[in-house]
Amino acid sequence: MTGLPRVVRNVVLFSLICESAAALVLTGRFMLAYGQPPGRAIYLGIFHAVSAFNNAGFALWPDNLMRFVTDPWICLTIAAAVIAGGLGFPVVFELLRGWRRPLHWPRPSARPSPTTS
Repeated sequence: MTGLPRVVRNVVLFSLICESAAALVLTGRFMLAYGQPPGRAIYLGIFHAVSAFNNAGFALWPDNLMRFVTDPWICLTIAAAVIAGGLGFPVVFELLRGWRRPLHWPRPSARPSPTTS
């Protein structure tokens, strides 16, 4: 698979993996620490994982997520999802492609860039 279909597949896979991981952590936390029934915990986990990954800022409580400000499991999961979604797919794919070969990473140009005066 090459070209556009491959890029689309990779974008969808990356999104699903990140959102699923965040949803699993959040669902478990909502069930175990906050006593939500399984169906409600799954809904809350998926909704907030997707919202965080897309940096939408939506929450299902009147105080947003302020009630969880002291819970590192929820705060760090939301933060990781926001960062993963905000990096952008080209950056993530480039990091994944070349992270084991730092000598092949692109280097900044030694020449000063031309300026307009």
